[in-house]
Amino acid sequence: MSVQDKQQPVDPNPESEVVPPPPPTAAGRPRPPTSQLFSRGNLVSSRAGGGDKTALARPSTAVRAVGYAANSSGSAGQRFDQFFLEKAKQQTLSSANAAVDAAKEVNPQIKYKNLEAKIVKLLEASIVLTSRSASGDINPEVKSALADALNKAKEAFSLDRTLHRFRDQQGENVYHNFDLTYAVFFNLAEQYEHSDMHIEALNTYSIMTKNKMFPHVNQLKLNMGNIYYKMGIYPKAIKMYRMALDSVPKNLNQLRLKITENIGVLFVRMGSYSDAASSFEFIMSERPDIKSGIHLLLCYYAMGDVEKIKSAFRNLCDVQAVESESDLDSENNIIKLQQQAEQAGQVAGAQDLQKSTDGEASGGGAEVAVIDAEGGSTYEKVQESINTSAKAKNRSVLQALKTDELALYTKQKRNAEKRSITMIVDLISPIIEENYNDGYNWCIEIIKTSNLSWLANELELNKALVYLRQNDVNQAIETLQMYDRKSEGSMTASALTNLSFIYISP
Repeated sequence: MSVQDKQQPVDPNPESEVVPPPPPTAAGRPRPPTSQLFSRGNLVSSRAGGGDKTALARPSTAVRAVGYAANSSGSAGQRFDQFFLEKAKQQTLSSANAAVDAAKEVNPQIKYKNLEAKIVKLLEASIVLTSRSASGDINPEVKSALADALNKAKEAFSLDRTLHRFRDQQGENVYHNFDLTYAVFFNLAEQYEHSDMHIEALNTYSIMTKNKMFPHVNQLKLNMGNIYYKMGIYPKAIKMYRMALDSVPKNLNQLRLKITENIGVLFVRMGSYSDAASSFEFIMSERPDIKSGIHLLLCYYAMGDVEKIKSAFRNLCDVQAVESESDLDSENNIIKLQQQAEQAGQVAGAQDLQKSTDGEASGGGAEVAVIDAEGGSTYEKVQESINTSAKAKNRSVLQALKTDELALYTKQKRNAEKRSITMIVDLISPIIEENYNDGYNWCIEIIKTSNLSWLANELELNKALVYLRQNDVNQAIETLQMYDRKSEGSMTASALTNLSFIYISP
């Protein structure tokens, strides 16, 4: 060190010296933000400081609470929004329902039942559409309904196939309803038949007959026979009818006879009258009816066998009608007896009332004298009103019985049988005897002593018309004059009308 340095004076006031700042160090530098800075304990809230009061209020956690808007402008507090809370509740409920539905879909039994319910709804819709189009008139609406019914039947069939695959996947854990499958197949075949898709219907029935799980599948041969009949393939139709007849048990006698009748009708259409006669003979031996008797007689007529024609006509006249007017008459008599009993009870009640009135009149004063004076006339008025109401009720009941659906059906069937037998008599009269008149008289004599005796008078009247067709006016007049006023009203009116026209004509 030099001397000058040593001799330099020292400032007595050291504070006046300017000390330069120390160089920055790592400890003095501002640290970058870290995750610890935003922890719950290190967050700086605007509530504690004296900064801007309008600043955005921060939550005390890193996760914002549900229902608080992100851009709340207001005081230091936070604004609550009900809309977000409701939306969150709905999302929670929807997720819970989705979880429940997923659990249901996982359960095979519930999934299976849901598929079955869909199939049943499709079947019902298909059947309803078919019933709406069963009016018989073919128009665009009917065709559209049949097409919709067929589409729903196909959709049900597809779901049933899905049901079968699901059952195969689950093994024995799921019970399959084969009755529902049978209904699906049968409805599909019926819809094919209604839409005139005969080949598809036959294929569907054929699949059903090969499945042994279905009950009484062989009786479906009857439906297949009907389709072959519509197609005009009579030999195959007869084959199917016979196969169906073999599968029908003995206790279903009515069904067996109907199938036999179908076989006989097909033999008639094919011209095999002897085979057809055999079928109708079996029906007449088991359960005779007028329709089968007429068919049998026509077969014998086509064969030209006179003796069998007479025998068949006798058997036809001996058939006992299932529904007759005697049943209606007996029902009317029962109702009349019931009404008479009701009238007797009402009269007895009126007499008791009169006796009690007379008893009160014997001990009464002026008021009872008025009642006693009008007692007889009052009783007569009550009795007359009872009789009038009973007669009106009787007439209305009888009128209802004569015009109900059963009575109308019986009347229509009776008129159809009358017309058929009249035509049969007119047909066989020239063959069974030497001439028409003798044959006609023979038929009338047979009918008079049979269960069809109610038809003899009309045939007698019809004979007069036959004489008129033969230009035998005198014989016709003699026949018509047999009906006097003692005969049946309708027959007498018809006879007198015909006589009037005969006399008027030149």
